[in-house]
Amino acid sequence: MKFKNILSLSLAFLMTFTATLSSSALTDETVFAGEKETYVILTETAKEGKEIISDHDGKALYSNEAVSCELTERQADKLEDQPGVLAVSEDIILTGTGKKSKNKKFIKNDAPEQWNLDAIGVSESDAKSSDVKIEVLDSGVSYTDDINIQSSVNLVPGEEEVSPMFVDANGHGTGIAGLIGAKDNNDGIKGVFPNAEIYSVKALDENLKSPLSRIVEGIYWGIDNDMDIINMSFGTSVNTDVLHEAVKAAADAGIILIAAAGNTEHQNVNYPAAYNEVIAVGSINAEGELAELTSTGTQLELLAPGEQVFTTGLFYGTIGVSGTSIATAQVTGTAAMLKAKDKTKSADFIRGLLKASSKEVAGTGAGLIDYNYALDIYDEYANSYIAGENIDNEFENTEEISDYSDEADVVVEGLWLKENHKKLVNNAKSGLKLTEKEIELIGDIAMKADSEWGAKITKDGKEVDNINQCYNLHGKSNYVFTLKYLWNFAKKIATISTTIPVKDAAYDASYYSLSFIDRNMFVGEANSKLQNLAYQTQRLIKTYGKSKNGKERRDLVFGFIFHLLGDVYAHRVIVPVKAVEDAGTTKTNSKFGKNDFASNENPITDAAQLKEIAKDASNKVGDKPRVKCWKAFKKTVNLSVMEFRDVKYYMKSKNNNTYEDNTSFCSYRYDESKLAIEDFASSYSGNFDETIFYPICGAVLNNYRGYIKQLKIDTSYMTDKEWDEISTKTKV
Repeated sequence: MKFKNILSLSLAFLMTFTATLSSSALTDETVFAGEKETYVILTETAKEGKEIISDHDGKALYSNEAVSCELTERQADKLEDQPGVLAVSEDIILTGTGKKSKNKKFIKNDAPEQWNLDAIGVSESDAKSSDVKIEVLDSGVSYTDDINIQSSVNLVPGEEEVSPMFVDANGHGTGIAGLIGAKDNNDGIKGVFPNAEIYSVKALDENLKSPLSRIVEGIYWGIDNDMDIINMSFGTSVNTDVLHEAVKAAADAGIILIAAAGNTEHQNVNYPAAYNEVIAVGSINAEGELAELTSTGTQLELLAPGEQVFTTGLFYGTIGVSGTSIATAQVTGTAAMLKAKDKTKSADFIRGLLKASSKEVAGTGAGLIDYNYALDIYDEYANSYIAGENIDNEFENTEEISDYSDEADVVVEGLWLKENHKKLVNNAKSGLKLTEKEIELIGDIAMKADSEWGAKITKDGKEVDNINQCYNLHGKSNYVFTLKYLWNFAKKIATISTTIPVKDAAYDASYYSLSFIDRNMFVGEANSKLQNLAYQTQRLIKTYGKSKNGKERRDLVFGFIFHLLGDVYAHRVIVPVKAVEDAGTTKTNSKFGKNDFASNENPITDAAQLKEIAKDASNKVGDKPRVKCWKAFKKTVNLSVMEFRDVKYYMKSKNNNTYEDNTSFCSYRYDESKLAIEDFASSYSGNFDETIFYPICGAVLNNYRGYIKQLKIDTSYMTDKEWDEISTKTKV
């Protein structure tokens, strides 16, 4: 079932991602007979859906089999009884609440002690990554070279162009993915199933809320893309037929569904975990007892560590977290390892094996997962297994649950809720000495640089071109100049008294920063872009800096800086020749797939003409037809004149970012941006001219040396040969 025209409904899901998150009360409001509300309707076939759309002026959610309509309560009741209608659910708003933790301790970004891996029997696992496909339906997974992200999908409206460096402004989805599959490389944490194949589907916004439509879309995305497991670290106390039908469809497709039971202090298990088709996961503490805030009930099935556990943080840090959502991630990683032994084994088989091998936790009716014991009984269980029958009683894990409280004492209890973030366990050399709250602000602004300061803005309810105001911000011109401007802007804004009106402070900071640049070199169009850049930074402070001190205002600008560094390496790197050599019919992590490009014959062979149209393959050279095919693309790449931002012009779909924003494709680009961000943060107190970032992982940047020279920065400290290894000789 393919989605199209997905709408943003009003239902927001309560997130179960910290040890203190619980559901809020649902406000009951009387709906008069003639008053209309938003409803979601699922139908058996597209025919019934189309009829409802026609009769009630509705809109399709996906394939016309799910629609959104404004209905009276009476109309909704009638539809619910109509043949061919599976479910009708009203639009409901839920919000999450949080409490602050006490006595938090933090450690630097060294490889931490991970008692949780010992507790579930995976610390010595040698399971190898396979083609088990794990969907993390969450707040997105920001790029890190420590997680094997196979694909990233953003379902949040307005965030289609957000850089994969900053897609997860909150950090929740990144942390979940890290627990599932962070690499075993002594950098940060080790995941349950190192190097697992993770597919990031972002449905939750920066506040960790989602309308029903996006959750349903994310589940059906998993069905359409043949996922083996879907991790759902969110929940709601409200049971909706629409959500249940989507869950049933995924279960019918053979997907293992794993969800957080909730953190509602021994109240009922939340949905979707409470559905029979889903494995409901609760959490234990380091003493091996049920965590105090874990939701309980007959649906609670499996347990995993959920207090004082380390995971991957934003900007390559390590953070300690608590909650049933992180317990869920560990069950997902364990299920994936068992699935990897034999992919033909069903979801029911894996679920039964996990349960049969678990250690019962007193008073819960649920068991702590034990991967080692699951391996021990794997063959015996397989011989006894009969689909649909419960054979758990034939196996018993008699090993005692260990007490890891001594090891867990040093672990942070950080919360993912924005208002409760305290301190980032950041790279030890960071000259900024950022707190966790500050780093989240920076990440939030870095993401908004695309969603709110992208090529398009909304004005008077209409989308209008904004490219002139945002051109430099996204690295589309002299990116070194833009970085220098932002660098000095950040320094000045941090020193301005907060008693000065925001508008005046922004103007003063902009003027001061501009004075560092030789403006005589930027005339005409370039000068216009310079003025627009100044306008954008003023607008940033005016919008977000009203109640912030100078240091926090500086962090706002650093969000722009980090965003720009991500864009430079995502878009301005020259496509390497090796990426087109022996390319196959489908893409790999280092080679293009020919099937993604048009296959018409290339009428142009002249190198000069190929260079002329390299920036837009829809152009013509004289009377020659457009050159949009694999052969033209390969020839142009071999001339070393194509940036990653140009690739889409040669593909079948011009809006296809399969390669440009794919963090797993030529991933050294994102390794470079990680290092550049770290260098900028650690060198902030110095002089910009001495802090120029340099590619060291193999990236060649368009006109990098030329852009530096344009700012009258001396480049003689490297030889011409050394510059040629990281920069094109001229602008391409």
